[in-house]
Amino acid sequence: MKRLFTFLALAAPFLFLTCSADKNLSQRYQMEKAFGLGEQFRENLYINLQAAAPDDYQKAIAYYQAVKDQSPFRVNLSTLTNRNEQGEPFPKTKAETDSLNEEEKQMLNFTKLAYIRISELLINQKEFDQALAEANGYLSIFTLNDLNRQMMRVRKGQIYDAKEMPDSAVVEFELALQEYAAKNDRQNPVQEIMGLPFYVITLQMRSGDFSQQLVQNAATYFKSLIDSPASDPLSQLATQYLADLFLRNNQFEQAVSTLGTLVDSTGKVFPEPLLAIADLYLVRKGDFAKSRETFNRFVDLYPAHELTPFATYGVGRTYYQQKQYQKALEVFDKVKADYALNPRVVPATQFQIGLTYYQMGNWERAKTELDWLILNYPDSPEGMKAVPFIADFYRGQNNAQLAKSYFEKAVKQYGQIIQKDPKSSAAYAATQLMTEVYLTQGLWQEAANTLEDHLQANPTSPANAEVLILLGQLYEEKLKNKDKANRTYATFLMKFPQDPRAKEALERAKKLSLEMQEEGGQKLPGE
Repeated sequence: MKRLFTFLALAAPFLFLTCSADKNLSQRYQMEKAFGLGEQFRENLYINLQAAAPDDYQKAIAYYQAVKDQSPFRVNLSTLTNRNEQGEPFPKTKAETDSLNEEEKQMLNFTKLAYIRISELLINQKEFDQALAEANGYLSIFTLNDLNRQMMRVRKGQIYDAKEMPDSAVVEFELALQEYAAKNDRQNPVQEIMGLPFYVITLQMRSGDFSQQLVQNAATYFKSLIDSPASDPLSQLATQYLADLFLRNNQFEQAVSTLGTLVDSTGKVFPEPLLAIADLYLVRKGDFAKSRETFNRFVDLYPAHELTPFATYGVGRTYYQQKQYQKALEVFDKVKADYALNPRVVPATQFQIGLTYYQMGNWERAKTELDWLILNYPDSPEGMKAVPFIADFYRGQNNAQLAKSYFEKAVKQYGQIIQKDPKSSAAYAATQLMTEVYLTQGLWQEAANTLEDHLQANPTSPANAEVLILLGQLYEEKLKNKDKANRTYATFLMKFPQDPRAKEALERAKKLSLEMQEEGGQKLPGE
C-alpha cells in the first residue's frame, strides 16, 4: 500500500501535466478550427463582394468571435480584466510570452488575429465606431510590440482617416512607424507599414498642412531603417523608398545618389537600382549621354544577368530619343538577334523597331515590323499597342476603311485576351486599350459596356476607382444618362470615399440628383 501511495504521489504531477496538455491541445484545435472557418468564409466573402449582405459579414465575424470566446486569453473589454479562466494574469511582456508553451503561443496568435480580422471586416462594412472599439480593445490588451500590434495601429489610423479625422490618423500612423522601427524583421519588410510616411504626407497635403518638414521627417525615418551597407531586404526597401521620396520632391540628384548606395560586398551597385538609375537619366532627366553610359556600365558589370537584355535595349532607346535612328536600329537588331527567345525583351524591341522605321519615314517597313509583332506576340503590352497604332496612322491619312479594319482587329484581339483570364493584368490592359479604341471612334456605349464588364469581372480591383470615374463621365457627358452616371458616382463614393476625386464625384452626384428631381427623376441612391 505504501508503494501505491508513493507511485500516486510521483505520478500525480505527470497526470496533471498530461491532462493540462490534452486540454490545451483540444482548446487550440477548437480555436484553429473556428479561425480556419472564418478565413474560408472571409475569402468567399471577398470573392463575391458585390453580392455580400450585412448578414454575411456577421457570419464571418461570428467565427472570429468564437476564437476570442474560446481563447484562454480572452478579456472582458468593458473592464479590461486581463485574466484568463483560471484568474491568472495574461502575459504582458516578451519574457512572459516566451514562457508559454507552443500550444499556448498558437492560441495567443489566433486570438490576436481574430481581433484584427474582426476590425477589418467592420471597416469594410463602414462600421467605423465598432471597428475603432475593437482596435482600442486590442491595443489595450496586447501591449507587446509585434507585427500584429503594429498592423492594428495601421487599421486604427485608417479608421480615423475614414471618419475624416486626419490629425488622429496621423498620430496612429506615426505610432505604428515608431513601433516598427523598434521591432521588425529585416529579412521580411512590411511594405504597408514602410509606405506610411507617404500616406502621412498625402493626408497633410489634403488638409492643407503640407511643409518640407514632412519630407525631412520621412527621409529621416527611412534613413533610420538603413544599415550600412544596405544589404538586407529592409535596408534595400527603405533605400528605394528614400529615393522615391526625393524624386517626388524633385530632388533628382539625391534620388540617384541614394540608389547608388545599394551596393554589394565588392562595391558594385545591385542590378535593379543600377538599371533604375539609367532609366531615371533617360526618362526623368533627359540626359541621354549619362543614361547610355549607365546602361553600358550595367552590361559590363552584369553580362549574364536576366536584366542585361533590357540594359542593351535601353542603349537603343537613348539613340532613339536623340533621333539617331540608324544607331538605334543597329542596337535593337542586336538585341533581337542575341535574345531571340526572350519573351519580354523581344516584343518591346520589335515595337521600338517599328516606331524607328516610322520616324525614318518608311511606313511600309514600319507596318511590316508591327504586323510581325501582332502575329507573334499578340498578348504582350507592345503587341496590344501595335494594332491601334496602325489604325491611328490610317485614320490620320483619312483612310477610313483601313483604319476601321484595324480598330476592329484590335477589339477582337483585346476580347480574346480578356476572355482568357478576366482578372489578369493583361486583361486589365486590354480593357483600357479597348476602351480607348471605342472612345477614339466615338462609340460611347461600347466603351461604357467594356468598363461595365470589367467591373463585373473584377469587383474588388483597386483599379476600379479609375474605371468608375471614367464610366461616370461617359454616362454623364457622352451618353447623357443621368441616372446611370448618378449611380456610378454613388458606387465610387461608397467604395473609394478617401480618394482625392471623391469631392468632385460627390458634387457631380448632387448636381445630377438635383437635375433629376427637377425633371421628375429619382434621387441619388441612398438619399
